[in-house]
Amino acid sequence: MTASPDGDGELIVRNDAYIDSGDIARQLGMLPAAGSAAEARLTKVANLRTRAQNWVRGSGPESIADGVWVVRGGFPAKTMNVYFIADDGGCDDV
Repeated sequence: MTASPDGDGELIVRNDAYIDSGDIARQLGMLPAAGSAAEARLTKVANLRTRAQNWVRGSGPESIADGVWVVRGGFPAKTMNVYFIADDGGCDDV
């Protein structure tokens, strides 16, 4: 919160407030109680979904040397490695 002096006291100029959307969802009954077994199971499901998506989509670019990146991927197994190499001027011969 930012305040500036105003004669007798202080005048509030700015007040930043943040909400905990997880806490609100718990109060509305949309999420299990914090620290409960149900919350732990829900977290495992969410993490499993993320890992499955990363497995299918492959990884993001990974720098392996100056000006060289690799993207690993492929479905159903990660059987491809695509290499990107930095170029000074691009390709003029098409």
